[in-house]
Amino acid sequence: MREEPQDTEARDTGCDLHPHCLTCPLPRCRHEMGGLWQIRRAQRVEAVTQAVEHGASMSAVLSQFHISRRTFFRDLGGSG
Repeated sequence: MREEPQDTEARDTGCDLHPHCLTCPLPRCRHEMGGLWQIRRAQRVEAVTQAVEHGASMSAVLSQFHISRRTFFRDLGGSG
């Protein structure tokens, strides 16, 4: 008799970002197409926005995050 996928025991081994897939707090799986890139980009956008809100200059943010002026303005949603 052939085993069906739902009858097999799968191990929830997670990844390098979280130890368990089923309890992962990330909004997107790092293994999905563009997953890790989008996760890291969202984190950077949040950090850049926070830095600007706390008074960091554009040149300080560019240096701290190693990003271009274009990326800086893109991260801020085109406003600045």
